[in-house]
Amino acid sequence: MTKEHFTAHFLTRFEKDFAERMVNEIQKQALQELLISVLRDVIYFNPQKAKSQSAAYDYLRIKKKTEREQIAFRSAYLLETLYFKDKNILLFLKDDFIELLSIITNESAKRHFGKILTDLLKNNVLIFSEDEYELLAETVASWVVAPRTRVAVQIWAFEALLLLRKKAQIGNETIGYLLEILTQDSSPAIKCRLKKWKKRGVHVY
Repeated sequence: MTKEHFTAHFLTRFEKDFAERMVNEIQKQALQELLISVLRDVIYFNPQKAKSQSAAYDYLRIKKKTEREQIAFRSAYLLETLYFKDKNILLFLKDDFIELLSIITNESAKRHFGKILTDLLKNNVLIFSEDEYELLAETVASWVVAPRTRVAVQIWAFEALLLLRKKAQIGNETIGYLLEILTQDSSPAIKCRLKKWKKRGVHVY
């Protein structure tokens, strides 16, 4: 299946069974690597340098910005759905996952990556090297402090940081500083999560 044909499904009107239907097709046709390749393409594609980039990006070059953003979001959504259906998928895509998580900019896609990261850390699905743990921690910490980051992204990022504290040697001062940033948000979702974190002994230091 070509990337043009594959991503055409991402631009149709959203339906409730989109993820389930697409993931079943991905598993049936063994298209996991194609999904990752599309994610990498849409992340690395630079419209300002489109003419000088590889012809491999042609299927994105003809798309509008909103369409490329939708491809990024739905690709990440499918990766999350695929992961929770078969967590072993990341045993073969570990390096790709780390790479894409560290450079992705689409806010909706970040939420899905953050949710996956939190679960795999919590359940020890993957074991990372010391450098990899540090890269993961630096990435999600940057999501917490970045201006105009969506609340859902911040929540999953901070949850991942709590799980990375020991492995990435994150000090209490850093956790407290990031928590203080989150307390400045008055959204109901943040307030609810702050109560849960407080019960778990997480405080501003």
